[in-house]
Amino acid sequence: MFENAGEKLKSLAKFIFVLTIILGGLYGIVISVNNRYDFAAGCFCLIIGGIIGGIMGWVSSIVIYAFGELCENIRDIKNQLNEITLKRESSTSSEKNNTPSFNPYQVNTPHDNTYDTWKYQQNPNPNFKWKKM
Repeated sequence: MFENAGEKLKSLAKFIFVLTIILGGLYGIVISVNNRYDFAAGCFCLIIGGIIGGIMGWVSSIVIYAFGELCENIRDIKNQLNEITLKRESSTSSEKNNTPSFNPYQVNTPHDNTYDTWKYQQNPNPNFKWKKM
């Protein structure tokens, strides 16, 4: 009952749109029948009822449809995050098997003193001293 809520909301939005157009047309027919003496005014009410019903149906259903789309997108993102988590968990279990794994937060620094020698090579003058101001 509560699964695939996004698809159900999108279907509900389509149903509400069609229903409001039909009810708007019926409202226009009722107004035109009650206005027996002026045929043009009755047709005008029929057209206006259908147009207003369609606009109101579109406005109400577009919000519901967008919310259904949002629910589906969030479900897709959740599924993708679950897949990434499973891959990461399987890669951490591969460390137990002595296989290298990818760590996006690991900073690669040299294990020897090449970093220190590079830092001192930036200053070509070894006798340079900072002056106090």
